[in-house]
Order: sequence, then C-alpha cells, then structure tokens
Amino acid sequence: MQVDFVDAVTPLPAGDMYPCEIRNEAGKRLILSGGISPFFRSPGIPEKGFIAHVKEWLDLKTISLRLIMSDGDRTPREPS
Repeated sequence: MQVDFVDAVTPLPAGDMYPCEIRNEAGKRLILSGGISPFFRSPGIPEKGFIAHVKEWLDLKTISLRLIMSDGDRTPREPS
C-alpha cells in the first residue's frame, strides 16, 4: 500500500519532533498536512512565538512543496 498524504502532523511542543525532522522522516514525496501546534493558539502565548512556529513549518517548502498548513480540529476554543 502506498500512502500519499498524512493529516494532523503536529510538531513540538505538542508533538515529539521538529518540523525538519518530520519532513526528513516522511521524505520529499509525502504530503504533510498540519503543522500548527494548538499550544501556540492558547491564551497567554505571545504572537511572536506563533509567528516563529508558522515560519518554521513554512521553511519546509525549501525541501518539498508537498505541504498543507492547518491546525485541523485542534483549534482551542476562545476564552469566555
């Protein structure tokens, strides 16, 4: 069986790998979807940290364009 697409890829700090490690493990042909850790969408997390996290995921495009950025269904609810 050949796999073309992996969904809900979550790097550190929620996952256990850096984005570049995920891409290296997956290879250049596999489409990765995810990349936005819900941690960086939590209240009290500085916007700079979120932006750096997003840029680190987007940097994977230099290795392979097979990338979809999303946080899927892991978006935390807005505080009341």
